[in-house]
Amino acid sequence: MHRERALDFSRRRRRRVWRRWTRRLLALAVLLAALPFARAAVLAAPEALAACLAPAWAQERQRLAADNAALRTALAANAELQAQNTALRALLHSPAPRPAALYTARLMAQTGAGLLLFCADGTPPPGAAVLDGQGRFAGRVAEARDGVLWVPPPAGEACFAGGDPALVQAAADGWQVTGLPVPAESAAGTLVTTPEGYWLGRLAADPAPDPGDGCLTAAAPLTDTAETGTRFFVAAE
Repeated sequence: MHRERALDFSRRRRRRVWRRWTRRLLALAVLLAALPFARAAVLAAPEALAACLAPAWAQERQRLAADNAALRTALAANAELQAQNTALRALLHSPAPRPAALYTARLMAQTGAGLLLFCADGTPPPGAAVLDGQGRFAGRVAEARDGVLWVPPPAGEACFAGGDPALVQAAADGWQVTGLPVPAESAAGTLVTTPEGYWLGRLAADPAPDPGDGCLTAAAPLTDTAETGTRFFVAAE
C-alpha cells in the first residue's frame, strides 16, 4: 500500500508540473499573439497624441498670429514717433540702448508675488529686464536657475516720469509712481520709463501730494502697464 501511494504521489507531481508548463506555454502563446497589436498601438500612439494636441497648437498659432498683427499695427501707428525719437537721439548724440541678448520666456505660473517663467533659450542673469508681449516692462529677474526665472513685481524700481525722477511701486490695485518732486512737472498722460528706456506706462492722473511721505513728494497711478500673457521677453544687457 505504501508503494501504491508513492506511485500516486509521483503521478500527481508530474501532473502539476505539466499543468504549470501548459500555463506558461499558453501565456507565451497569448503574448506572442498580442505582440502585433501592441506594436501597432505603439506606432499609432504618436499620431493619436498629435491628433489630440493639434487643436491646441492651432489655437496657439492663431493667437500668435493675432498678436503679431497687433504688434505690426502698433509699430506702424508709432512710426512717426519712432522717427522723431531717432532724430532727437541723433541730435543729442544719445543712441538708444540695445540689449546684448533677448530671450523668449513662457509663463509657468503667476501669483500676487510675481511671475514664474521658463526660458528655453538659456538662463538670463538676475537683474535682467522682463518685458511683456508688447515690450512693456514687467519686472526684473530676481532668481534664475536652469532656465526657470522668478520675477517679482517692481518695488522701488527707479523710473522717469517725463523729466522727473521717481520710483514705481506695485500695489494690489495697480502700479503707481511715487517720489515725484513737488511741484511735479509731469502731468496725466506723461510717459514713464525705466532708466534704460523701457516702457512702464503713463500717468493716469496728475501727481498729487503723497500723504504717506508727509506730502513732501507726489504720487500718481499708472495706466497702460505690462499685461499678463503666455509669452515674455527677457532683455539681458
